[in-house]
Amino acid sequence: MKNIKIRTGANIQAVLQSTVNFPQAFTELAKNSLQNGATKCEMDILQLNDSAIIKIIDNGRGFDHIKDAETNMNDFEKYFTFGNSYDLNAGGSGPKLGAMGLGGKISNDKLSKSNSVKWQIHTKNKHGKCFVVDYNPPSDVEFLDDYSPSLREIPAELSEIKTETGTEVRILNVNSEFLKSDYKKQVKHELLKFFAHLVVSYQKQKKMLEIVFLGEKLTFSVDLSGEYRGIITRAFEYTLDGEKKYSMLQLKLNEIKGRRIRRQKRNSMIKTIELISDVKISDFHLNNNEIIEKTLERLSKEENTEIDNSKFLGHIHNFIGYVECVDLSRVLDENGMPAKDLSHHGIRMDHPITIPFLEEAYYVIIKLAYHISLIGVRKSKRKKLNKNIIAYNVAKLIAKDFEDGLELFSDKKMLGINKAKSLDSTPQKTKDLLLEDLIGSSFPDIKEDGTFKIKEELDVSSNEIVVGNESDNETSTESDDIRNMKKVIEGAISTIEDISKDLDSDNENQPSKIINDDLKPEKKPLPDGFRPQRTPFESITDLVKSVFGNSKKIKSEESKQSDGTDNVPTDETSSSSNQSITNSVEKTKSNVSESKKAPYTKVTLDVYSDILKNKSKLVQEIKSYEDLIANGDVSEQIKTELENLKTEYKSVAEKLANIKLFYRIDSIKDSMVISEIQEYRDGFIIIINENNIRYRSIQGDVMALALHVAEAMIKEIIFIEQQKIDKTQLDSELSKFYEKHYEELKSLNLLSTQ
Repeated sequence: MKNIKIRTGANIQAVLQSTVNFPQAFTELAKNSLQNGATKCEMDILQLNDSAIIKIIDNGRGFDHIKDAETNMNDFEKYFTFGNSYDLNAGGSGPKLGAMGLGGKISNDKLSKSNSVKWQIHTKNKHGKCFVVDYNPPSDVEFLDDYSPSLREIPAELSEIKTETGTEVRILNVNSEFLKSDYKKQVKHELLKFFAHLVVSYQKQKKMLEIVFLGEKLTFSVDLSGEYRGIITRAFEYTLDGEKKYSMLQLKLNEIKGRRIRRQKRNSMIKTIELISDVKISDFHLNNNEIIEKTLERLSKEENTEIDNSKFLGHIHNFIGYVECVDLSRVLDENGMPAKDLSHHGIRMDHPITIPFLEEAYYVIIKLAYHISLIGVRKSKRKKLNKNIIAYNVAKLIAKDFEDGLELFSDKKMLGINKAKSLDSTPQKTKDLLLEDLIGSSFPDIKEDGTFKIKEELDVSSNEIVVGNESDNETSTESDDIRNMKKVIEGAISTIEDISKDLDSDNENQPSKIINDDLKPEKKPLPDGFRPQRTPFESITDLVKSVFGNSKKIKSEESKQSDGTDNVPTDETSSSSNQSITNSVEKTKSNVSESKKAPYTKVTLDVYSDILKNKSKLVQEIKSYEDLIANGDVSEQIKTELENLKTEYKSVAEKLANIKLFYRIDSIKDSMVISEIQEYRDGFIIIINENNIRYRSIQGDVMALALHVAEAMIKEIIFIEQQKIDKTQLDSELSKFYEKHYEELKSLNLLSTQ
């Protein structure tokens, strides 16, 4: 009997086409160009009445017509060998993105009419030879090997390739369904996502890699919107052919926060976590229940508590970012295949590297989501303070613009800044839950014999990651007495600093300007009704000495772990010391609360406006006299009048320094009022109405709310100065604000108390 001949059915093309969609077909064609050494790939779609032609042009190496020694095949034969992997640019400069021998042909067929496939390849190689391949199989062909594409050489002057070398793929019968789609938007979006990491990495290496779609040079970015959650590198083990090996993955995650998560994602280029291996493979979904359960068991052991996945896994949908592992494309299994699947848009679960890779990536993402879920209550309390924190950050920018006229002052107690800082720092101590601090990176520690062990850069067991009460933290080595003593001392420090702060804010000659206030140490709010005038202690050192006798005892207690000595006080001395500090603090509170509070200096808006106008007038007059002197008029009369004006200006400036302009977001009954000015303490306060219709409609959008607050503040500042709103001035000041600060506002964390 004769041997059986293996045939390839023509229907395999339709099956393979189902693995890619129209936009992905373009990424495959561009990928082929870049793999073959191209530094530029242009894609164009020429509309011709009811039909169209798609062109993909590159400046790569072209198709070599000379057979190589290894395979005894030329590039045309390699290209039309289905299934085998041939690197047409072996040893070349192009990126190694896979060599399946399928992507280009599948994409050509995908973009063609299903019943009338017709495409061409125009190429020019390093030998200066130019060729044209015509691919137009009959619709009734049963086996692929029954049809042979034509190959013809053409003179260089007739070639479509104008670069030294290159290739042009032409789809001559374009699929009508593709032309009906929103291909301009969809293809561009897919190209931007697919090649972003590759192009950006080339740019960092000062290498050229340019993709042009419909005449537009695409600009690539791997920047993420949302709140930064960290970048870490993790090593993991896998077994290949019985040998233990290691690989590396990198995770970069941001968090989309707020009530309008879906809207924010629609406006973001990256809408989920993406799986990257040089280029994008696919979206990264945590949908393997077996790995999820294994990860929860691992976390339960680490956290020493039973973790219920139903409470926090939903938060993962708020993450966007990248999980990157180059070995998903480069590590080959026993069949010579990578973890990337046949389409290059997914990964194979049966590959040796896949499960270990997923386990490590799941662990990082799930652990981050778990710790974020633990601070929900704290964030709820913090959210109530956010409105005035936004105003605080906006005011810091506006204060710079108006510091030559009037100045904005920040009453942190009224705004709740100190309370917010307290919530931010306790009980959560994970530095805002960044991956670098929560989990950290890990790397292989390779021995001389070639063996290795995965080593954690961050020792999680000893890292200060505490959620909840400190007494629940098993890694703490401090006794309860030491912790209690520290708390009492911290309370004493806070009290003394509060006294100093309150003296500053009540002293008319030393107002606490917002632009200077940020340079001061963080201070906690005083109890209601507690507004001291003086303190019996000159410094916190005096207070501590009054209890301990000197500061060395404090120092030795703080360094007990570092020097290994046992300096822990006995129960008796600890209790006595704590009580002494407490008594001293209470005595301080008692003394200062008995003092009388200095009265506030009241001033009306009319008077304040007159002072400002007088200041502006004096500035102009001083400049005029200085110009006279500069031009040679140095008479004694001119000098005397100039000195008098400067003296008067100094007096006016001193008056203004004692008049403070505060601000806060609060409720005004009339919902049509955006903001208003009220007399307040030693000056005035801008009230931004949270009951206003516009405010209510945008309060979930931090950036929009910040701009609303800025506009209201600027409007009221102009009104204070002029006692009216001049449209031209308002337009000018608002435009200046947007010009100077809009980009800065976008980059700021407007909910930060720093």
